[in-house]
Amino acid sequence: MSDRAARDQLVLAHAAWARRTVLQTIRRLRITIDPEEAIAAANLALVEAAGRYTPGGPAAFTTFAHRRIVGAVLDRAHELSDAYRERAGSGGGERLYPPAPVALEALANRLRAPDPHGAADARLEVERLLAVLTPREREVLRLAYVEDLPLVEVGRRLGVTESRACQISHGAVRKMRAFAASRLR
Repeated sequence: MSDRAARDQLVLAHAAWARRTVLQTIRRLRITIDPEEAIAAANLALVEAAGRYTPGGPAAFTTFAHRRIVGAVLDRAHELSDAYRERAGSGGGERLYPPAPVALEALANRLRAPDPHGAADARLEVERLLAVLTPREREVLRLAYVEDLPLVEVGRRLGVTESRACQISHGAVRKMRAFAASRLR
């Protein structure tokens, strides 16, 4: 069987799995994106993963393709976001992240508020959120969100894999969301 035929067979065998992965990712991360846009991005990532996959390697194909599919969905959501279009239109085109949950979005709005007291309160609230994190989690978030480094670079700087940097980042965000939600009750 040719390489192209093997790739096509992998893609066809995993197309339904990729679609389920996309829909689960959209729900789990609360990404605002048209599911069809996300599925289209995932299909391209699936084809690319199938082309790069080495059967018999250290990872199963679904493990190998999962990160690429989720990354493609996140990238597409960023490209389609209003903030991305605004920045791209002004020549910025910086990498952006999925919309913050309501509690964190409210804090961001208070930070941008012209009222200096509201901003001070918001800064204090952000400090409280960051205080629930370990130093390593704070460093991952600083590198990823303040310095705007890709997770592969964050991982390199911390001596961990990109996957581990992603896990630390997601865990830190979950921890802050839970803390923020508990404070809103």
